[in-house]
Amino acid sequence: MFMSAIMLLGSLGDALLPQNHQVVFDASRFHTNRDGRALALPSEGESFTFAVYGDRTGGNTGFLSDPIGERSGHPQAQRVLARAVRDTNLAGPDLVMTVGDLIQGYNTTEPWLDQMREYRETMNGLLCPWFPVAGNHDIYWRGPDRPAEEHEQRYEQHFGPLWYAFDHKGCRFIVLYSDEGNPKTGERNFSKPDCQVMSPEQKSWLTQMVSEGASMRHQFVFLHHPRWRKGSYGDDWDRVHEILVSGGNVRAVFAGHIHQATYAGPQDGIEYLSLATVGGGQSFTVPEAGWLHHWNLITVRDDQIHMAMFPVGETMDPRMMTDENRSEAKRLRDVRPEFRSAIPVQEDGSVDAEISVRLTNPNPSRGVRWHVTLDGDDRWDLEPNHRHAQASGGAVTEMTFRMRRVPGAVDSRWGVPDLILSSEWMGRGVGIQIPESRHPFPLDIDLGEIPEAKSDQVLKAGASGSHARVAHSDLPLPDGPLTLECWVRPDRFSNRVGVVTKTEGSEYGIFASNGRPEFYVHVGGGYRVAAAAEQFRLKTRSWSHLAGVFDGKFVRLFINGKEVGRSPASGERLTNALPLVVGGDVAADGSMTSPFEGRLDEIRLSKVARYTENFVPAVHHASDSDTLLLLPCDVAAGSFLPDRSGQKAHAAMTGSLKLMPTDR
Repeated sequence: MFMSAIMLLGSLGDALLPQNHQVVFDASRFHTNRDGRALALPSEGESFTFAVYGDRTGGNTGFLSDPIGERSGHPQAQRVLARAVRDTNLAGPDLVMTVGDLIQGYNTTEPWLDQMREYRETMNGLLCPWFPVAGNHDIYWRGPDRPAEEHEQRYEQHFGPLWYAFDHKGCRFIVLYSDEGNPKTGERNFSKPDCQVMSPEQKSWLTQMVSEGASMRHQFVFLHHPRWRKGSYGDDWDRVHEILVSGGNVRAVFAGHIHQATYAGPQDGIEYLSLATVGGGQSFTVPEAGWLHHWNLITVRDDQIHMAMFPVGETMDPRMMTDENRSEAKRLRDVRPEFRSAIPVQEDGSVDAEISVRLTNPNPSRGVRWHVTLDGDDRWDLEPNHRHAQASGGAVTEMTFRMRRVPGAVDSRWGVPDLILSSEWMGRGVGIQIPESRHPFPLDIDLGEIPEAKSDQVLKAGASGSHARVAHSDLPLPDGPLTLECWVRPDRFSNRVGVVTKTEGSEYGIFASNGRPEFYVHVGGGYRVAAAAEQFRLKTRSWSHLAGVFDGKFVRLFINGKEVGRSPASGERLTNALPLVVGGDVAADGSMTSPFEGRLDEIRLSKVARYTENFVPAVHHASDSDTLLLLPCDVAAGSFLPDRSGQKAHAAMTGSLKLMPTDR
């Protein structure tokens, strides 16, 4: 025997309160050949959804995520509306309502007609019917030969009646007109209460519609001006509200105009909402407080109404999650700028140079929008400080920047300018924002005569993001053997710790995660790792020498001159354009992650395999023709650790990194 019943959770009848849906246990609708807990099924009562759009006009503002210089302008506002149409089609509502200000308006006949055609063309991209509401931008005339009705007749001819109603699935949708003007003078002005009065003709029609719709499931009302806010709107809405209450089933009233999403709460069982914009001007940007481009999705059930806001551009199409699209987005994420030259820094610390940067679209058949911003301390003059470009598949984009810096000592405030790169994958009718990455400009800097250290010092690194970095362009390491080595005195360990690294799905690096040293080299198609024994841990507050060696056949790891691990390794090394990070691991965007907490000394990178058998580590490393980088960490030149290899691969220090006397 089976039971068929309806379980009601929540109080039926209050459509404004969130309630559990009606559910049933019905064996005739549930199919299995297994025993198990009975599962509740949704009630088969009729439900549907509709969307509501806010203002398209009144400022012509594009996506708030766009660069400031590219936000304004009529084409940008239309782009927001078009994206809202695309988002809405993904959700598939039965219909779309608007709340007025469809076009920019405030003009004469010909430009009004052009804007009307443009708006209708965009909105006709919807897969469902859409319904207009007249706003002041759609009606007000500006210019010579102003007719008394302004654009009213033209609006009704090309958009629809100024007020009307229609029924759908047992619900009534009522559209009102809130710019009839002063009944005595004909003046139209939304800032004067005398001009915000509903005509007797429209009130009489509204009374009839609400009365006839009282027997329906629900009624919804749409207009442009949120007159219930009173103030300059006056108090005429009080009488309109009484008409709506008389129906007993008017659930919500939607308006626009103020370009901010607001909720005035239920009043006598009626919810009052203002929508923000789908391309209209935004004088403030706090999405969580209602200043945003968005559209609302309303779900209508017999016993309740659900509402949700969707920021324009945030609705995702699951059918876009193909292997090809993901691969293209990942390739964009991995793009690194090609600096055509280093910034030449004069002996007095001044700079006056033009530096060109190349960006290559890695996807052969997909366009990209590049956004480049330069960031430097207040003594840099970077011109322009941002650039934007669009490139077709596989295209190379070159940008040139003028970089100036006033003379001054290379002191602790001396900062290397960064190029901040973000991009947008351009699909059909949609873009995917790729997270930004930072890339320090390479420097051709003459630190002058580097003084000898007065005492032996070491580098102190911490967990606050402090580290040193050497630009990729300063490390001309050829494919083949290498040796990376340093002295370390750890203070503590975490689950992931980078010591000296250039790894990011490529290259090489020394790690000491949880105190266990490992040397990674990406060679022959994957990482080859030489590691200490599983149970081995470096001692904290004690000095150890770490050396990672790749000789073309093996990857080896030496601790204090003793080989503790090796792995077979051969083939080509996979390179990247990321900096070498001292005191952490390098992330995909070039920043530092997984910090090393402790002291480091005598960092050396060589283009040969220096050790093939056990050895006695030198307290101080020497430089020779095979040395690409040597950081003794014994003296600083401003914010730089001087490279004593002769290659001028000076490391830029960031954060609280500092030198301190050694204890070894």
